[in-house]
Amino acid sequence: MSKLAAVVLSFIKNRWPDRISYLSSEECSFISRSVPEGTKVNSSLVKLNYNVLSPFPAPETVYLASDTKILLWFLRPRPDQTGGGRIVLPEGLLLAKGYLADTSDAVLICRKESQSEFIIVKNGTLVSQFVKLDHNQEMSSALLALLCREHSLVSPDVQQIDDVERSGLLSRGLTRLSLKEISGFWLSGIKGNYEFLELAGKLLPAILLVILLYSSIQIGGAWFYKQKITSSRQTLESLQVELDPLLKQRHMEEKEVDFWSTFIENETNTLSLVAAYQLVAEAVLAVDGELIRWNGVKNSVTFMVLLDDAALLMNTLRQDARLLSVRFDGAVRKDRKTDRERATFRLELGAVSMLRKDE
Repeated sequence: MSKLAAVVLSFIKNRWPDRISYLSSEECSFISRSVPEGTKVNSSLVKLNYNVLSPFPAPETVYLASDTKILLWFLRPRPDQTGGGRIVLPEGLLLAKGYLADTSDAVLICRKESQSEFIIVKNGTLVSQFVKLDHNQEMSSALLALLCREHSLVSPDVQQIDDVERSGLLSRGLTRLSLKEISGFWLSGIKGNYEFLELAGKLLPAILLVILLYSSIQIGGAWFYKQKITSSRQTLESLQVELDPLLKQRHMEEKEVDFWSTFIENETNTLSLVAAYQLVAEAVLAVDGELIRWNGVKNSVTFMVLLDDAALLMNTLRQDARLLSVRFDGAVRKDRKTDRERATFRLELGAVSMLRKDE
């Protein structure tokens, strides 16, 4: 864990203990999926493309995304769950991070009274976690063979983990989380992921004060004091580098929200960009597509989508009378990774009561 992430989590846990919780395998449903190259993953994209995969209605979702893969945990609804922002840390991920320091395959088995928790790791990455009722004290060879075949495991390290070892793995896994990873575990009903950044920003003065006080207490002379100040400055610079991408993302999201709010207020006679986004999102979902990129300016919208049949989506959109025109913006190409069609569409928006012109 980066120093800033460690300080932020410790501060929140001490000040607001109910704002940090651990997510067990019994309380969630876990899946992992590949993502198309160049896809920018955020909470809006997760809700649009992945929440339909949840076995629970209206799920809350935490996620961890890399360049090529996304890990998702759908939370089981709980009547006693309180509202407000909170950080939810998946125990399966912490166990995988705490156990492995290399890129090996492993099957971790944690006994819990009459059931067992299975954590499956391939090449150092969590690929599955589930709970199974215990009928035997030892994992059967048939189950191990099934797991190896399903996840292409190569000579996995099978470990039985007791409660003491499990607690140690959770603590060690927590120290290997970065601030960027923790941002995907922030849940809020209103502002989304950047509420966590606001909280981190408000805590920066307190963090600086803690670092300076700690340095002052440890001073034994003028030379040592100078060295500690230099070290603190370098730490702050590295923290700023880590925060910059997340702060930029927040700034872009705020600009987009401001633009849409102004547009709705000033252009009430024309189909709004918000309504156009909803229209496109519903059409993309209807053809089992994935919305990759979106851009709306005044009465024109362009978006890129990954799907099986671009012509089917074209016909669906052309049936909506609120669109003046619907056309491809460039050639339809095959995506090499998914073998699906990658297409860019351009829409011209008309008045809400206006019929679409024949093309």
